[in-house]
Amino acid sequence: MAAATPLVRVLGPGRNIGKTWLASHLIEELVARGYRVGAIKSSHHLVPPDREGSDTALFGLAGAQPVVFAAGDGTLTRAEPSRDLGRLVAELPPTLDVVVVEGFKADPLGARIEIVPGTPESAVRLWTMDGVLAYEGGMSDLDRLSDALCCALGISASGDELVRADIRRAARVHGHRCPGLTLGVRMARYAARYLEVSPEPSPSGLVVEVETARCATDAIAAVTGCTTGNRRLLVNEYGKLAATFSFEGRAVRIAARAGLRELALLDAACEHSAHAQDQAYRTFADETLFDAAPAEPLPTPDHHRGGRGLCERCGEEVAAPALERTASGSFCRPCAVATGANSPRLTAVH
Repeated sequence: MAAATPLVRVLGPGRNIGKTWLASHLIEELVARGYRVGAIKSSHHLVPPDREGSDTALFGLAGAQPVVFAAGDGTLTRAEPSRDLGRLVAELPPTLDVVVVEGFKADPLGARIEIVPGTPESAVRLWTMDGVLAYEGGMSDLDRLSDALCCALGISASGDELVRADIRRAARVHGHRCPGLTLGVRMARYAARYLEVSPEPSPSGLVVEVETARCATDAIAAVTGCTTGNRRLLVNEYGKLAATFSFEGRAVRIAARAGLRELALLDAACEHSAHAQDQAYRTFADETLFDAAPAEPLPTPDHHRGGRGLCERCGEEVAAPALERTASGSFCRPCAVATGANSPRLTAVH
């Protein structure tokens, strides 16, 4: 299981060996680098109850979980007791770049930094999410440790704030961050600039047809608000990182340029190729990343359902516009192909 927000667990055997010191100084270093950091600490201590009769106590007694107290100087959230780290991370604000966790030794989520007792200069080891040793050195060398952590988690503070916010939002939909997700965000932003339309809020007249069913598609949906459910996202699996964006009679097809990966890695400072790609895709100019060309406008989605009918082969109910009406009868598309009443064809997913 992966967490949409990257996280690292700071671990060590026993108490008073520096876990809190390391976690707090790591947070300080990441914040100084421009990251938005959240924190979670595991403790065996009990949380004191709300004052009897207080509003938050009454909400909790009524069954609300969590209860959020939005005060003038901050927000306090009281969640139900949970040892599920993934659930706790999911309840954090979606604006975070990374979460630093102290404890949760048995949880498999995220990367982990282990303090090694009995070593000179309090050595630590950083293990990636895949169990690969990414760093071994002194606890106080926070600069090198942070560099290794950013590579291991694939996080970056590069790019303008709009792009970074879009990547965070898209990761919540997609489940993780990756170079393909970043390219999808940049593609959607480029299309909005080309068509002179703001994706926020998503204009109802915007329609997108993508040519891949991979990571970039989730990013495009998250940025534009076009989804298969609202019939404004058409998906064709052609294996191309390309999409056509159409708005009010104008359209543009944007395709990733060949050789982007090699270009991203050309002067990469990080040995982790995925992280180097993501860094580059956040900062390269649109014209470096993509080819853009005018295209034929896409048809406006027809939200009229037009009734329903039954397939004469499988007997299942089918939306009337999707029924294949032939001389042999009316069939759903798979049955029309199976009976030879129609030839197979690639059909956009609506």
